[in-house]
Amino acid sequence: MVASEGSFIGIAPQTAKGTPNVTDLDFQYLLLTRSGLGENNVNLPMDMEVGGGAFLRDVVKTGITTGGPLQFIPRPDSIGHFFYAFFGSDLVSGASPDPVSHTFGWSVGDSQFTAPYYTLRSSPGGMHGMQYQDCILQALSLQFRGADFLRASAAFLGGLPAKVDTALWDPTSAIDNGPPFVNALSSVAMTNPSVSFKVLEGAITFANAIPLDQQWILGSYVPDDFAINQRSVNIGLRVKIDDDGALYRQIALDPADGASWVAEVLKSGTMIQFKTATEMVEGAPYHIYVTCSGNIAWTVAPLDIVPGRQLIMDITGTILANDAASPVSVQLQNFHYDNYDGTPAV
Repeated sequence: MVASEGSFIGIAPQTAKGTPNVTDLDFQYLLLTRSGLGENNVNLPMDMEVGGGAFLRDVVKTGITTGGPLQFIPRPDSIGHFFYAFFGSDLVSGASPDPVSHTFGWSVGDSQFTAPYYTLRSSPGGMHGMQYQDCILQALSLQFRGADFLRASAAFLGGLPAKVDTALWDPTSAIDNGPPFVNALSSVAMTNPSVSFKVLEGAITFANAIPLDQQWILGSYVPDDFAINQRSVNIGLRVKIDDDGALYRQIALDPADGASWVAEVLKSGTMIQFKTATEMVEGAPYHIYVTCSGNIAWTVAPLDIVPGRQLIMDITGTILANDAASPVSVQLQNFHYDNYDGTPAV
């Protein structure tokens, strides 16, 4: 049998659609807890036809996409590729040998309908090498719960596969084996208005809607493109109730916590922080900061009251458009000195 631990998954940005990255030194390899990366063939059975008998006459390959889901424990260097794959921009501040900050977001006037293409590599069990070009990030979810690591899942959608030689990959020297983010050092807070609460678990999900129904064209086995039609960022939190129900009432009834129900949604900003126990320099851990300024609309599910359990509530924040600034931004602090598109930082 072939051991899964002998597999390798690599990721590198492309310069353009249709131009897979084949430069071995550009690839960073990931430590994963699960991978479903592979080929997704469109296998079309022939229609049942009069006179054809009781069985199908044929099955034909009519199209191909690649990509798939990944599950992993984020590391401070490689997680930047996933943020860049979603936002498509990376502003670097700082320089070697000090820690640097990468800010991912959109400036006013930037297109929110474009994203960079990536080339993914996969070697299942070390048996053979596969290359998947023109991959676009479909979704990235950061999941957190008390007394655990920060965990993540992601999904890519891409174009043509190719079987490639792995002789020069050298994945063991390019694996990101940095420290994990520890949730005991993490925090979630509402801003504008400022509300503190105790989070048991939650997730923030970045998603791109990439419909394929209008991308299959004559003369091609692969979709014409992977165009982004919509984006969404949502926050789901399971919160311990220890404020006499004030936050529940603010979301369910009245943001001002008045005596009557009002047709007004509680909106706020947020700051979500993830940190490592390992420090880059004294007093400065690796970190991820996710921020929004007053453009999150909150909803809450009815309380689920169960004997023998404490009262908790499930709240959901939907990040809304912001014409004056990026609806959401992410700051990542690490030792990655280049831009995540592979170009030197200015």
